[in-house]
Amino acid sequence: IVMPGLRDNVEHSEIILRAPESLFSTSLFTDELVQTIVQDMNLDLQRQIPTIVFFNGEYWGLHHIREHIGDEYLYSIYGIQKDNVDILDWDNELVVLEGTEQEYRLLESFLQTHDFSNETDYHQLTEMVDVTSFTDYMTAQLFFANEDFGVNNVRFWKERSDTAKWRFFFFDTDATMREHWQNRLEEYLQGS
Repeated sequence: IVMPGLRDNVEHSEIILRAPESLFSTSLFTDELVQTIVQDMNLDLQRQIPTIVFFNGEYWGLHHIREHIGDEYLYSIYGIQKDNVDILDWDNELVVLEGTEQEYRLLESFLQTHDFSNETDYHQLTEMVDVTSFTDYMTAQLFFANEDFGVNNVRFWKERSDTAKWRFFFFDTDATMREHWQNRLEEYLQGS
């Protein structure tokens, strides 16, 4: 399916029809607004278009057609084959969506055993993680005061190659801009 309003020249075999989230937001489009604001950052995110839905002739209201972020998204955008990517999700625990957790566990071990004030260690880290993607991801999550961030809805991916780096998907930001006065950085660093 080619969807005008999503990405130019990208075919989507999977799309999401999403109703406005009422649990976290009183707005019809909080997540969509945040995704639009950050679209020029170095993030992998869901483009979307609003649509009015009728089901069997019955009006079901305003929904959003959005891209499905996963292996087909990565193939469409980066040309990465499904069997050559690791996609992991943190939702109170690590979940493997595609591939394996092997490379992630190596990164985790590296993070726990190195000192990043040391230039050599930091340089090694920049060879493993797309630092701009990570910085933009953290900046957006903290700026919009995402209450659902840190323990939930953290998704990242890496192509299986020697030169590939971990990158982050930015999605599901309905729990943002509610308590904007909170210091989300302090809470995040304290593990709250």
